[in-house]
Amino acid sequence: MRTSMPYTPPIVITTEDIAALRERGPGACLTWHEDTAAIEAVTPREALDPRRMIIASHRGLGEVADQYTEDGRQATEDDLACDLTDIASDYALDWPLIRTMNLMCQDLRSQLADTCAYLAAPPIYENPSLGAPRMTDHYRLTGGQRIAHVTVTWAFAHPTRIRTRDPIDDRRAFADLTLVTGGMLTHRAISDLIAGTVWQTLDQSH
Repeated sequence: MRTSMPYTPPIVITTEDIAALRERGPGACLTWHEDTAAIEAVTPREALDPRRMIIASHRGLGEVADQYTEDGRQATEDDLACDLTDIASDYALDWPLIRTMNLMCQDLRSQLADTCAYLAAPPIYENPSLGAPRMTDHYRLTGGQRIAHVTVTWAFAHPTRIRTRDPIDDRRAFADLTLVTGGMLTHRAISDLIAGTVWQTLDQSH
């Protein structure tokens, strides 16, 4: 475990961090903790801590390496560390806003974790220039292939979109649903509704 200064000055990923993420194995995430500035490879449930900024998942690290393969060469650990440093720098710019959305999504994420559906990639925050802040989480069941992309707005004020796909056959979405999540429902009731729907689309027995 190492430490780095929060926000900017930059978060620097090293080859040791890459090795730690590999060692943690499938489902693990490389994160930066805002309280301690520690860069750690953590379990899927530990990654749900709203104070942790997810930099890359174990699967995401492989996807970065695959980009080098497509370009005709093998990625070195230094290449990967440099790329993840760039990714962390980009996420750090939006971190205060991502953290706010993390807190709003904490109940939803916890409910999905109870069904073994965890974040499979860093959340993507979108600039609210044309409305309420919006963020997309990416979930996968432990041992599953399908990925659910769940886009929510601040306070669930606008409809929530759930798009679930199989990365092996990405020609079409397995499910593409929109849930009306405003109105008089409580925050917990909305989280229940979204979590149940996401799980149904991820469960490959359905």
